[in-house]
Amino acid sequence: MKRITKEELPEILTEDIINILVEMALENPKRTFDWANVSELLEQRGQLKVILDKVRIIKRAIERAAEDAKSDEQKYLEAEHNKISYENLEPNKFNGNMGQPNGIYDYKDRYGVWPPGIDDSIAPLNLKNKLDQEQITKIANLYILHRKNVQWKEVYNGLKNNKIDFSLIFNKVFEINNKIFPLDMTIEEFKEMYGTYPPGYN
Repeated sequence: MKRITKEELPEILTEDIINILVEMALENPKRTFDWANVSELLEQRGQLKVILDKVRIIKRAIERAAEDAKSDEQKYLEAEHNKISYENLEPNKFNGNMGQPNGIYDYKDRYGVWPPGIDDSIAPLNLKNKLDQEQITKIANLYILHRKNVQWKEVYNGLKNNKIDFSLIFNKVFEINNKIFPLDMTIEEFKEMYGTYPPGYN
């Protein structure tokens, strides 16, 4: 794969240069910091939108092809997941501006990366009913850092849908934080939000 460094980026972007930059933006996972450095310079020059528009078109085409290839069962499971996420929204809570991403998958589609605290291994649709220690640690950290954000709510719903034992997560939270539940949350608030008592309080 061809790459362009920040120092090599010309002032005028030819079609060939644009195609290389689009390929760099689409690379996942990124193998170098070249795209991060180049995209910063493109943004300063007002040229980044040209690249991201092309990236968006390609990603949508890939997603459409992937959607067409899904089985009826996969489509049903995703529809159920979206329905549960929607039902758990708090109607009186401000969930961001109209132009902001609608959930973590829309965020990934728009920006090419997961929102903070999320990666492929703990994305809701990738969760299985058994978690390894690395996943447990990542989810515990997600809870600690982002428990009031949509990232946690969507992963929480994924855990719930797969009937995963929450004590695994909250025991790890306790281990990391040396506390069973956040200091600003009562036990009853915890149960109301998560449908279960914290470990040791049932």
